[in-house]
Amino acid sequence: MVADHPIRVSDRRLEWFLAALTIVWSAPLIVGASLLDAAATDALSGIMAPELWGKTGSALGAAHLLALYLNGGKGWTPHVRLAVTALGAAFFAFLAAAIAFQEPAAAGARVYAMTAGGLVWCCSAAARDIVRQARRKHV
Repeated sequence: MVADHPIRVSDRRLEWFLAALTIVWSAPLIVGASLLDAAATDALSGIMAPELWGKTGSALGAAHLLALYLNGGKGWTPHVRLAVTALGAAFFAFLAAAIAFQEPAAAGARVYAMTAGGLVWCCSAAARDIVRQARRKHV
């Protein structure tokens, strides 16, 4: 069903993984546990409560999974996928920037930066889908 659609291809493994990872990262924050080290917790708690970071991440991850599932079903869906993926990249880039210069250095900064980079890569795949879909309309 999903794989039969010309835009819904199975080459989105990284994107599916990063969307699910966002939820897995967020879940402990919602229930009060923390995957964040002390320096990161201090820096991010000054901006927003850890539970809100978790809820925000979970919402982004769930929206990303939904956008991936729906991708290609209608003409607007690749645009939504691109927007949600870009928001995810911005979320992890913000996390990385917020904790990168803490003393002692927060170990997660590099991981969050790499996650943001992976999501930027996925944005390029979503943009390619938009172009591919536009070309199909004009053929």
